[in-house]
Amino acid sequence: MKTRFFFFVGLICLLGAVFFYTWQDATAGELVRVGVYDNKPKIYRDTDGTIKGFWANIINEIAIRENWDLEYVYGSWDEGLQRLKNNEIDIMVDVALSEDREQEYDFTTETALVNWGILYTRPDLEIESINDLEGKNIAVMKSGIHYIGPWGIKNMLESFQIKANYTDVSDYDDVFELLDAGKADAGVVNRIFGIANEADYNVVKTNIVFNPIELRFALTKNAPANSYLQPGIDNNLQDLKSDQDSVYYKSL
Repeated sequence: MKTRFFFFVGLICLLGAVFFYTWQDATAGELVRVGVYDNKPKIYRDTDGTIKGFWANIINEIAIRENWDLEYVYGSWDEGLQRLKNNEIDIMVDVALSEDREQEYDFTTETALVNWGILYTRPDLEIESINDLEGKNIAVMKSGIHYIGPWGIKNMLESFQIKANYTDVSDYDDVFELLDAGKADAGVVNRIFGIANEADYNVVKTNIVFNPIELRFALTKNAPANSYLQPGIDNNLQDLKSDQDSVYYKSL
């Protein structure tokens, strides 16, 4: 009798363990690796290590809806693009759409933001047109679309046969820091970063704006996960943009 009792107790425990782990697997979210960098207020890592900003708010909301388990992978802008190319991450946020990049990455159909480049200078330097950039040292973000894109500052100046020197840095904070320290004559940032951060540095905004672009989520080229990542982002982003009370508009 005791043997039969312990047999049934053991059987119940075994079935309970099987049920628990099966339930745990069924409820666990799909792991999605997301590349992030510092471009405050669009995306950045706070002092406590938390990833914040517009893009984080959007992808966090989508992850909840799609039952994704996000793993943020922090680095520089250039590192993020390389990781995406090597399939070391699944998604890179805040990527400007261009023909060249479409050859290397897949993109969502839905645009998250429209942005453009803007030129800043040191306070002691007056620059009113692109002709004033002849021979100047310009701070730029490495691999940034406003630097090397088809309509970025480099190609724009070359098309007008204006020669300038470029100092490439990891992020837009470094661009403003070089200007603030007087180590660059001019610097290129995106207009959202400029609006949010110009008061923290001794820099002057010029009237030189250029390179309007669409910002989207980028995915590793032809990755199997894109079959659910792409529609998951597009469908939810479209839904968020259609609701004026959504996290999308609150983040903006």
